[in-house]
Amino acid sequence: ALPIYDLAKASCIVSLDADLFHGMPGSIRYARDFASRRDLADEGKINRLYAFQTAPNLTGSAADHTWSLKPSDLEAVALALAARFGANVTGGKSAVPDKVLDAIVADLKAHQGEALVVAGDQAPASVHAACHAINAAIGAFGSTVKFADNFEGVPGSQVESLQTLVQDMRAGAVDVLIILGGNPAYSAPSDLKFGEAMRKVANTWRL
Repeated sequence: ALPIYDLAKASCIVSLDADLFHGMPGSIRYARDFASRRDLADEGKINRLYAFQTAPNLTGSAADHTWSLKPSDLEAVALALAARFGANVTGGKSAVPDKVLDAIVADLKAHQGEALVVAGDQAPASVHAACHAINAAIGAFGSTVKFADNFEGVPGSQVESLQTLVQDMRAGAVDVLIILGGNPAYSAPSDLKFGEAMRKVANTWRL
């Protein structure tokens, strides 16, 4: 299932390396809904956004509070937050001070049904599981978080899909390859040797 977020209803938002405003499905709608709650003339309507990021992104730049993390530190932060909501999880020492996490938890609890936690698409499964546990605890499901059938044609990892394509090209199982934008011979991970594999395809087009 694909989570759909309603930022127009959210008074407190926590992003765990999720760039809500760029690159995620629905990012344009999310940016618009988030902006609708930033009316300085109506203080009671203003939302609050906390962002933990492993690389600079638009969501972090728009956040009220932002923390930069190593990618290896993200899971510990997510699990530390989930544990404060009663989740039976264990993880490494969080790189973020306890007083910061406690303040975020208090804000989430103060906005039951009007808060949400979002994990980035690239975050590990444990971080997504922690987000689901927190969202369940704060009454987000059915309010700020809803679910729809996944609309991806072939759900799964894009990296794994690319690896499969390269294997098929090397095996001679691909007769026609059409590339719509981008240049995987340049941008694909170098160890895949995409350009070398592509030379085994009889017909290739790049549009």
